[in-house]
Amino acid sequence: MTNVVDALKEVRSMNKKVIPFIIAIPSILLLLVFKIIPAINSLFLSLKKYSIFKGLWGSPNVGLKNYADMFNSVHFTRLFGNTFRLSLFSILFTCFFAILLTICVSKMPNRIVKTISIVIISIPAFIPIASYTALVARGLSPDGGFINQIIMSLGSEPRFFLAENQYFSIIFALTDALRNVYIPVIIGVLACEQKGINPGRIFMVIFIYALIRATLFFSPDLETLQLFLNPMVYEKGDVFDTYAYRTGLVQGNMSFGSAVWITKTIAQLLVNILIYFILYSVLPKLKGLVNTLTDKVDNSISSIISILGFVLLALGSIGITVGAFFPSVIGEHTATFGEIRTMLSNKAFSSAVFNSLIYCVFSCILYGFITITLAFPMTTKSKIYPIFLVLVMTFTNNIVGEYLVIRAFGLVNTYFAVILQTSISVIGAFALHFVVSEKFGNEVPTLFEYFKESLLPLVSIVGLFFIATWGGYLLQQITISKPNNYGMGLMLKQMLTQPKDAQELLGFESSEAMRSSVILLSSFIPVILGTVLICLNKILPLSAFSSQARKG
Repeated sequence: MTNVVDALKEVRSMNKKVIPFIIAIPSILLLLVFKIIPAINSLFLSLKKYSIFKGLWGSPNVGLKNYADMFNSVHFTRLFGNTFRLSLFSILFTCFFAILLTICVSKMPNRIVKTISIVIISIPAFIPIASYTALVARGLSPDGGFINQIIMSLGSEPRFFLAENQYFSIIFALTDALRNVYIPVIIGVLACEQKGINPGRIFMVIFIYALIRATLFFSPDLETLQLFLNPMVYEKGDVFDTYAYRTGLVQGNMSFGSAVWITKTIAQLLVNILIYFILYSVLPKLKGLVNTLTDKVDNSISSIISILGFVLLALGSIGITVGAFFPSVIGEHTATFGEIRTMLSNKAFSSAVFNSLIYCVFSCILYGFITITLAFPMTTKSKIYPIFLVLVMTFTNNIVGEYLVIRAFGLVNTYFAVILQTSISVIGAFALHFVVSEKFGNEVPTLFEYFKESLLPLVSIVGLFFIATWGGYLLQQITISKPNNYGMGLMLKQMLTQPKDAQELLGFESSEAMRSSVILLSSFIPVILGTVLICLNKILPLSAFSSQARKG
């Protein structure tokens, strides 16, 4: 009788472990169709001389010729060096500022001041990428930019920083760090909330963040690079992804572009597998991490000093915020109500807003479904399943392969092309599991129990995803050629990179008026949403912001 009871318990336990995987099947199928198959296609494509008329299987085989051409090319060493340098500098700068800011914010007097501080350093990440880079470019402009004004006041000639190779790596890394530093700061502050400032815990958080960022080491932010890159700085700014995009889609050499992507992805996969096993051993050391800020009060002198230190370290974020919403403070043109009305009444702009709402809302619904269903099986403590997700996570910026699949389904120039490519991602599943895993211990919860504990973190994760989707433009640029289907991200890119054409289209008398209007209007929704997510930290767990630790 005892054996029968034990057998029934074992069967029941097995069923509990099988159900999460059954629930995850729809999401796994989406990963298969839109991530894994494009990666396999890219592998075969890299072994052929692809012809758009003959298709993948009708194109002639060339073996490893594309790889030989790539390794023998004068570009390969440059691409590897640039990719390594830009990623390394970005991670180092982000971690350096994160350590200092974590110490400052952790020592602040109370929850309210901490919340305001986190909002300030988060705003650069909430502003759409095209608007953000436009603000940075304006600050570096030789024509009255803030940095050049300081240089000229010291008696030197202005510099065109974004057109000079020796400055590109530092500018990109600092720009990237300013946009990403809030993530390790939030997690670092949460790690110190109950036990006070502990250098060991802070360094552990920063180390874990650096490892997570390194899962994209061979893919520095492609949208930022595209906006900053110009032929004058290819020597220091061209990386594997920009080169694969340019050769694969722009120049039409899809086989060679696929070979570049496969080479980069294999290198990244080896790195990611190593990182996974390191994280598996070090993450348990973060036990005791709280999900939200506590109500403890610090009235010591050091808490006041920490505010002053924070202000100095956050000058970049403050400058970006002022430049976006109060440009007259730094001597820039501030959009008038008339100019704002002109922008809002323009058909192209209002169409982009409407399209972005469609992209964001439906992408968020699908992303939320994929996130919670992919996260659920991780409660079974399977060792193979997370490695599968790590494998899929490596398939980043497969521009050629995913474009061909989208085209094969006839989805080019449709909303579905952007929604599907945007929302099919596994990083949210890792973040959700990170937030709720301790609540279940070694038990596998029921779906209802898991959904109940995951609901609030999922709200934050999906809200942050909305913000990222609102300002993104790359996937639209690849699959959308009809202006009527442009979202806010691609419309912004067109406006800010081709100001004269956009100025005439929108009816503005000056490009400065147009730029200030479009930056203000494009930033309003994501900044307000991001601020609300942070300010509701008593309800919504700040630890869910870890979903933004890896972009791509």
